[in-house]
Amino acid sequence: MLFAVATVAPSSAQEADTATVEVRVWQNVGDLEDIRISARPAGGSWRTLGTIPLPLDETTESGTFRYGDIDLPVSLPGRAVPATVEVRVWQRVGANEQVYISARPADGSWRTLGTIRLPLDDGFSSSGTFQFGDIALDVPVPAEEVSTLAGRGGVYGARDGQGANARFGRDTIFSRPTALALAAHPDGSVIVADRDNHMIRRVAPDGRVTTVAGGEVRGLVDGAGALARFNNPTGVAVDSEGNIYVADDLNHRIRKITPDRIVSTIAGAEQPSIGYESRDGPADEALFTNMFGIALGPDGDLYILESSKIRRLSPAGEVTTFAGGDSAGDRDGPRLSAQFWYLRGITVDDAGNVYTLEVNDFASQIGVPTAIVRVIDGSGRVRTIYRSEQPVFGGALASPSGIVAAGNGAVYLSNTGLDQVIRITRAGQLEGVAGSGERGHGDGSRAEATFSLPGSLALSSRGVLFVADQGGTVVRAIQLGRGGLPTTTVLLAELEPLPRVEGVTISRLPQIGNISLITIGVTPSGVVVAPSPNGHRINRIGPSGLVRTFAGTGEEGFADGPSAAAQFSFPQSVAVDADGVVYVAETGNNAIRRIGTDREVSTLDTPDSLTLDRNIEMTVDADGNLYGTRPSFLVPYGPGRFTNGTEIWRLSPDGGFSVVAAVVGRVDGMDVDGEGRIYFVAQYNRASWVGRIDDGGSVTTVLERVPGHYGGALSWETRGIAVERDGTAYVVDWTFQRVVRIATDGEVAVVGDHSSFGFRNPLTGITLTPDGDLLIAEFSRLYRATLPER
Repeated sequence: MLFAVATVAPSSAQEADTATVEVRVWQNVGDLEDIRISARPAGGSWRTLGTIPLPLDETTESGTFRYGDIDLPVSLPGRAVPATVEVRVWQRVGANEQVYISARPADGSWRTLGTIRLPLDDGFSSSGTFQFGDIALDVPVPAEEVSTLAGRGGVYGARDGQGANARFGRDTIFSRPTALALAAHPDGSVIVADRDNHMIRRVAPDGRVTTVAGGEVRGLVDGAGALARFNNPTGVAVDSEGNIYVADDLNHRIRKITPDRIVSTIAGAEQPSIGYESRDGPADEALFTNMFGIALGPDGDLYILESSKIRRLSPAGEVTTFAGGDSAGDRDGPRLSAQFWYLRGITVDDAGNVYTLEVNDFASQIGVPTAIVRVIDGSGRVRTIYRSEQPVFGGALASPSGIVAAGNGAVYLSNTGLDQVIRITRAGQLEGVAGSGERGHGDGSRAEATFSLPGSLALSSRGVLFVADQGGTVVRAIQLGRGGLPTTTVLLAELEPLPRVEGVTISRLPQIGNISLITIGVTPSGVVVAPSPNGHRINRIGPSGLVRTFAGTGEEGFADGPSAAAQFSFPQSVAVDADGVVYVAETGNNAIRRIGTDREVSTLDTPDSLTLDRNIEMTVDADGNLYGTRPSFLVPYGPGRFTNGTEIWRLSPDGGFSVVAAVVGRVDGMDVDGEGRIYFVAQYNRASWVGRIDDGGSVTTVLERVPGHYGGALSWETRGIAVERDGTAYVVDWTFQRVVRIATDGEVAVVGDHSSFGFRNPLTGITLTPDGDLLIAEFSRLYRATLPER
């Protein structure tokens, strides 16, 4: 028989949990003072802890009882570390057959459950030496500092429900830390803008999720919550009366939801049929574009982020530009002359100071994205309070994407790429708030909990810091308390540098003459060929380094024939097959040209529908199939969604033309492995990714530069890829000025960077030589990298 001692279950996901532990007390039938104990989590194995002797070596003051204590670790679902339950076994002196048991949470009160008589009549050991009794104890354990309120990590949907049964977001090719926007409600709940589901959701303190307004079908409809429609809501704010304000981005409107869930449009008008405008004026005439977040000030002003400026909607219904303007840059000072770039978050403190978070490419002399936190004070001056380059260059902030201000002057940030929540103190110092820096989903103490791409933040008046986590699929809660963060802080996470490929030999190739190296190819004999778009010819660099014309007269035109007489018009890209045939894509003639091994130039037959642009990339497989790229505006991006991207087409040796696949973003490099699989690097919405197209056209993500993925292996600008026969890939990174290797098992390592190459300019291209070395282009210079382990 298993005794069960129940307690009242907590009513809130932010209150204490209950740890159920099953305890077995053994007593030696020949020596009743010989007590042993076993324990297990509910339904677990008795072997978890084994059987442990428990000396009853303490005695009550009256001498009536002897007792002994033991700490039992109990695993709880979702917790990073087990909870500790303390158990005390009592025995009446002079009546050793009478055994009692007490339990409490670690350092709690023994009165939590009281003291219970435990009959040892549940059975005997197999030898008959011991008798035992079992009991199940439901012991309250202290509330976790970090807990999961709702959602399940990496699982998408639009489902209401309790806790882990609820779903947020939609599956897309990239992880999206900004897929959810949060705002604290006065009643202790948190309001969620579920942008990909076009819904406004509410997460109650007990973790129950309900839909406030909107539905999975996008639109622009006012009215009752269930009937209202939104289109990509990117920000929410809540006033003291419980009114919810929504930045309805793709509708270019500011919407309002009353406490009784009636939706209305309070600002914004229809954009022109061509282009997008930003215009101040009366609310119903104002124009908004690229809204990324909103925040309410204490006087009722609503602040709206728009790329490089901040707009303000007054309670009187007037829209003005509050700070910044259409000209992007990096400048503090008076708010209307200040310059921002790519604003990512906004918050307002109790005194009306406005804080912004941005990623700014103008702040670094080498163009490295720099995270900047600024404050606009009551006098209207903009001041930088913290700035940090990418961790790759020694900075502390890795693509932060959430910000909220506290009443004590601290500013909380989600340090997305390092999987941690941090704060900037009044003194301008960074301190860790929650998260070990390891990627994960475990709850627990602030130091032991783990996050995965934390995004939007919201802070309640009750001292709960809400976090959108797990790439926009989960809402977490950090208990700070009404008095703010406890005195203990968490160690700041640091970027673990990528390993380096050891023993790489790098040398600069000799070169006589100037050449533009935007894309490069190499023939079986080792001749490097590169197009000169404005020179209307194809150049070559021979083994001696001498730059010569490979094909073309240098005059713009369209003529086939011997290479010295042929004419080109803005050749953009080259590809070389195994025999040394060179293919050239030129935009001026919208043609694919072929330069044979006899240096004869001809034009390939291509469909009239094939339009070439200046970003075209090409490669050739072992069978002679030529692959190229062209822009597409209808690339699938999650269920029922389309976006701008690139189509990969194939031109076979017999002249057959087909589209192989469509990928998200602009492809900036392409190559094939020995199995004919196509590898590419692409950019989309300030994110780089490496993909693979398998036989049949299925697209697989090989490496993703969502902030911090794989230790921040890639910047958002990659310019070339070279692939070995086994699928090992080498990627040129323009911004980080380095080449990384992606092994077939996914491990990433640095082949070389600006320190080892001595680069003066960003890298522009890469290819493999016939002998397996890497040729790396840097505008007008070539480098050779030899990998010793090959």
